[in-house]
Amino acid sequence: MERLLVNPEKFFEKVVKEDVKEAWKYMAYWALLPSLVAIIAIGFLDVPLGGYVAMPTWLGDLVLGGMPLAGVSLGVATGIAIYLGIFIGVFITSIVAHAVASVMKGRGKFEDTLQAVIYGTSPFYAFGWLPIFGPLFGLYSVLVQVPGFKALHRTKYVKSVLIVLGTLLLIGVLTGIMPILTGVFATGYHPGIVVNGIKGIITLMLV
Repeated sequence: MERLLVNPEKFFEKVVKEDVKEAWKYMAYWALLPSLVAIIAIGFLDVPLGGYVAMPTWLGDLVLGGMPLAGVSLGVATGIAIYLGIFIGVFITSIVAHAVASVMKGRGKFEDTLQAVIYGTSPFYAFGWLPIFGPLFGLYSVLVQVPGFKALHRTKYVKSVLIVLGTLLLIGVLTGIMPILTGVFATGYHPGIVVNGIKGIITLMLV
């Protein structure tokens, strides 16, 4: 993580030679941090679920809305949901990103896209829960993916930027319509769909 934050270009030059299994191990480790924070904050400090920055409110409602949980049980359930959600979000994001990269004539395989997304988004899914600084890590995660796609898909910077922006756009569309498709529209949350869609872009890019 330190090498990624300080010198992302050099970091991704080494990642090119790695097996994708190392990226999954890396994510399994760092995804624990926001999950543990959620367990402590929600389960023991009574922080409201909707105020937890690492999970869009519609996702929290969808996953946990029908579960009669409180206190520690709610914290543990939220922590597990966030941990699994990071894996699901990264995988979905990688599918979208790989489609965009293919259109942009990227030369990497799907495994290369996974590495770019897993490592590139790790500053946010690891530290996005921090007050004030969380959004900054989200922005940095977007920026860090550019050298990631450049190295792993062997493209120029312009194409790498377009891949990241194109993925952001498509993820934004998906997260914007997902609440409607899952029935959240009917619960009265439709005024917040746009806002939650924007939060979803950052969370699932997870960009």
